Amino acid sequence: GGSFNPCTIGHLQMAAELLNNALADSVWLVPCGQRSDKFIIENSHRLKMLELAIEDFFGGSNFDIQINDAEIQNGETIPTYDLMKQFELKYPEHDFAFVVGSDLMAGMRKWQKGENLVSEISFFIFQRPGYILAKEHLPLSYHIIEAVSISSSSTEVRGRISKAKAMSGV
Repeated sequence: GGSFNPCTIGHLQMAAELLNNALADSVWLVPCGQRSDKFIIENSHRLKMLELAIEDFFGGSNFDIQINDAEIQNGETIPTYDLMKQFELKYPEHDFAFVVGSDLMAGMRKWQKGENLVSEISFFIFQRPGYILAKEHLPLSYHIIEAVSISSSSTEVRGRISKAKAMSGV
């Protein structure tokens, strides 16, 4: 899952792009469980922020966008590969793909079970400004989406908060 620490307009734009262009019938936002490698705000706060962000961004639309709290219920982060395999087994009627920004692809193989992830799981990769996708970083099955400009990140939001900067557009 994603940290959504916090959810940004970029996360919502990616979901909208997938749904608007019929690349997906449904988008599941899966907040990760607690992690030892990074500070993550309380689970209940992240879930509430996601609910509010979805309502604000998609309110009144017929889009199938939902929050799945499988990782939070697990109590800790589930490696992405294992999570995707769990979803495939639990929901065989769905075809799953992992949605990421291009900024994450260079280090993806170093993730826990990263080699399995990039060789067995389908990806939607959103091109982010300043991040070139090298062929050796691409997974076996992928679709690159360049139509939407995603410039904000949770890291940027946290940085703005810590410096008391304006939050518009992120």
